[in-house]
Amino acid sequence: MPEMLDIVDENGLPTGQAVPRTVAHAEGLRHRTSHVWIVRKKNGAVQVLLQMRCAAKDSYPGCYDISSAGHIPAGDEFVGSALRELKEELGVTAAPQDLHVCGLRRFRFESVFHGRPFKDNQVSRVFCLWMDKEAEDFTVQRSEIDYVKWFDLDEAIRAVDEGTIPNCIFPEELAMVKEFVAGARGKAPPVIASLDHLPTCVRRLSRGRSPRKKGSPSGGAGRACEARGALLQHCVAKTAILCCSQQKTVL
Repeated sequence: MPEMLDIVDENGLPTGQAVPRTVAHAEGLRHRTSHVWIVRKKNGAVQVLLQMRCAAKDSYPGCYDISSAGHIPAGDEFVGSALRELKEELGVTAAPQDLHVCGLRRFRFESVFHGRPFKDNQVSRVFCLWMDKEAEDFTVQRSEIDYVKWFDLDEAIRAVDEGTIPNCIFPEELAMVKEFVAGARGKAPPVIASLDHLPTCVRRLSRGRSPRKKGSPSGGAGRACEARGALLQHCVAKTAILCCSQQKTVL
């Protein structure tokens, strides 16, 4: 079954019509995408993660691109699609509150790839995501991406402006990232990292699960258990912070 996309108005609202992705690109019909730029602070500078598109891509093969991006399937929405693409393309698990909205972009262009006309007409929601993780630790989707690489943000902006790296990045979008980062200065970036490296008890408590087991005593004994549970949560939280800081997830 072909991948179906909603045809949308200039604000990204579905019109009620859906077409196959190939038709949208053949006819230049307006559709939606989610763009997520992963950023971090390293050695006093802000860095941005770029992906290298693989040679089999239907557009701009062998070019640097946004950290994670994808078309929004019919019936889906911006945030859910962005989170799914992060997981599929990079192996990143994030929550809706981790995504910082930078704005909405509209653009269209026409080109030829693999000998076929390609007409793109997008409404894109742009997000930023703070994440301190080495490039080799991302699990990239090999059918889409050759590799990912960190660039200093200013270096990436200059390389895109001057055309010194192969890329399909719009300078206006990097400017949105730069504006977001400038507004975030002085604020500690949130901890965005997998909890899989932490002990099971830490993962359970960090996800809001109670340490009490079924059949635990009630009344005074139950309150004592709850008090011990609260103390355990406090200690576990400190352990989690220590583990995260040792793995450089706190910037």
